[in-house]
Order: sequence, then structure tokens, then C-alpha cells
Amino acid sequence: MNVIKLCRGAGNGVDRACLATAASMITGHPEEGDHSSCVCTVIAAFIRPTNDEMSDEVRNRLYADLPWEIVGTRTNDLDVLVKRAQIGAKWARKFYDDAVAGKPWDWAQCVEVIREMIAVAPPPKEPGMELMSREELASRLCSTP
Repeated sequence: MNVIKLCRGAGNGVDRACLATAASMITGHPEEGDHSSCVCTVIAAFIRPTNDEMSDEVRNRLYADLPWEIVGTRTNDLDVLVKRAQIGAKWARKFYDDAVAGKPWDWAQCVEVIREMIAVAPPPKEPGMELMSREELASRLCSTP
């Protein structure tokens, strides 16, 4: 697989992508862009604006491993979606309060938020998955009908 440079905006689906589009690319569905069928809609809604506000350097440093982590988080479970939305709302309030107080934005906290959302209902783990390549794992976690 080619190296994907994380960028502002959805990217081109070939070698440049936002975090959400990168998830589509690694699952073999670049045409889905930043609306991957494998990524939770709540997580994706948090990712899109934060991805676009970060500098290229910060985005590529902090979000580089996250495409693999968000694959397989898609769910229709309303309880999971509500819990993830509540986490996002809690953090959005903190980010807002910090901005009003003139505190600099700590972009690393965005990674914490995403991982906290994932932890509500992590993608399934099966025996042997730790031995799979990233491509095999992505394919297993996101098989589109």
C-alpha cells in the first residue's frame, strides 16, 4: 500500500486524505471518501472539523495511526451512538471553554477523544487478528455487502 499523507479536506483518495478518507482507502473503498461505511458516524463527525483545523505537521504526527483504529467502529446501536456523542459534546464544551479563556488548543486531546469514543464499543477482536497485516485486518473489520 502507498503512503497516505493526511491533509485538510477529504483529499484525492489516492495518496492524500483526511483521517476519515484514509479509513475508506485502507478498506479498499476510496470512493466513500470521508463518509466511510466502516467508521462510526459520530466519530467521523468529530474527526472532520478537527482534521481540517490542524496544521499538516500536527495532523500527520497525531492522526497517523488512527485510520487503523477507527475502521470497524460503525454501529447502529443507539446507546453506543449516544454515549459517543456525549463524549464529543463534553470535549467540545471543554475546547470552547478553553478558547474563551484564551488557552491554546491542545490538539493531542483530539486523539484522546477519538480513543475514548472507540472504547465505548471497540471493533471486534478475534483470535489471530493480531497476526494479520493491516490490510487483512481492515478487510475483516469492514466487509461491505
